[in-house]
Amino acid sequence: MIRGILFDMDGVLIDSFQQWFLVFNEVCRKIGRECISEMEFREKVWARDFRKVKQEYFLSGKFTDAHFLNANEALIKSLKRDPALEKTLAGLKSKYALAVATNTRTETAERMLLACGIRQYFSQVLGGDLVKNAKPAPDLLLRGLQKLGLGAKDALYVGDTVYDREAAQNAGLRFVGCGIDGDARIEHLSELANVCVRF
Repeated sequence: MIRGILFDMDGVLIDSFQQWFLVFNEVCRKIGRECISEMEFREKVWARDFRKVKQEYFLSGKFTDAHFLNANEALIKSLKRDPALEKTLAGLKSKYALAVATNTRTETAERMLLACGIRQYFSQVLGGDLVKNAKPAPDLLLRGLQKLGLGAKDALYVGDTVYDREAAQNAGLRFVGCGIDGDARIEHLSELANVCVRF
């Protein structure tokens, strides 16, 4: 029986791909690095552990974390509330313990969720900076389970990338793919309640 649900954030709770793509290239321009294509961003940057992305793309001495923190301000201001999502999350919260487990930094994730008006639905928000190994390693999801006081058999993870699916498998969690295959697949979070009762 499912008692808790862990969610990825970007691409699942918040449609932020285009904003992150623009932020990434804005930082590239600021430090004099060539911008990348949307395809490269999706394949090599999106949803990955930023510590690894930083090593691959921003080894230049001109880069500092402040470049991204400053660029994030515009991203956060551009986020929109989704009343339909709020209704879905309110329904889920009445039945399950909810948490966010994202490779985005915890502080940034908190602010993004607040900007979208959905922070109150989650008892825990865990970012990739809280663990040694971010997704696809299981560390973040195992920490989320610990915070919720649940075992892997009592919860599931909802994500939209192969990194999410691998992290769930590595943590022994059932995986609900949002737009990708998993133990179950949904195209919209409004379908999740019906999936939960089947597990």
